[in-house]
Amino acid sequence: MKHNNRSSSKSRSQKQKRSQQHKRRSQQHKRRSQQHKRRSQQHKRRSQQQKRSSGSRKRSGKSNSTKSSGSKKRKHNEYFQKMLHAKKNNLNSFEYKGNQYVGKQHKHLGMVYSKN
Repeated sequence: MKHNNRSSSKSRSQKQKRSQQHKRRSQQHKRRSQQHKRRSQQHKRRSQQQKRSSGSRKRSGKSNSTKSSGSKKRKHNEYFQKMLHAKKNNLNSFEYKGNQYVGKQHKHLGMVYSKN
């Protein structure tokens, strides 16, 4: 009989441990879901504030704002300058560094030049 009491006491303590673990896990889950809910609400508020501050106008592809800090375009390299010149003047070919570049008509790009 003593043996039976021991096994039943073990099973009770195991059951208690399991129930405590379950409670702990459910509390952790509840805490995490509350944190997630809070973060999503904060994110929603921030995005609404940004929408209000930027105004309700739609942005087009190009912005009208003038940036003063380093937004200048780079100059085209020598090859590109010659290629654009040939393209604008409808030339069939141009020469760059001893290589002949011949153009082919393209339906979207106009003229496309390749090394010959």
